[in-house]
Amino acid sequence: MEKNNKKNNKYNNKYNPYNNVIINKFNKINDQSPKISLKEKYQNHWFILNSNTITKIGTAIISGISVIYLTALSVINKDLKYPEEHPYLFTIETLLFSVGAGLIIFLMAYGRGILGFETIIHFIIISLKFGLIQLLFQFSGFYTWVFS
Repeated sequence: MEKNNKKNNKYNNKYNPYNNVIINKFNKINDQSPKISLKEKYQNHWFILNSNTITKIGTAIISGISVIYLTALSVINKDLKYPEEHPYLFTIETLLFSVGAGLIIFLMAYGRGILGFETIIHFIIISLKFGLIQLLFQFSGFYTWVFS
């Protein structure tokens, strides 16, 4: 392929077989790679769906162990002092923590041009995850330990 490219090129261009880019003697770059839209490039790459097996299994194991550990600490400690003293602040804090983290998904999807129904699903998933972590941190006593 490199030979054919040199023969057919009247400006004595150099062909780079690794990334489909031709650089001519005037240092101008002619990109001959197939054009992929941002939607195709980033579609279904939100979480770890297209990662390799080690990454998927490792992420699932670490997440599972963390949630089990925090749940066990929540059952043992039952730190309810702050939620009982300030129920409205605790509710607002939890909602802001969960919804605020989820709203970033809309910004990411908008910037990549793939805003759609899947974005709402991802927003709900992220919001639930962060809300659960907020509750587990509070009930396990982590926030009492950090802020006292």
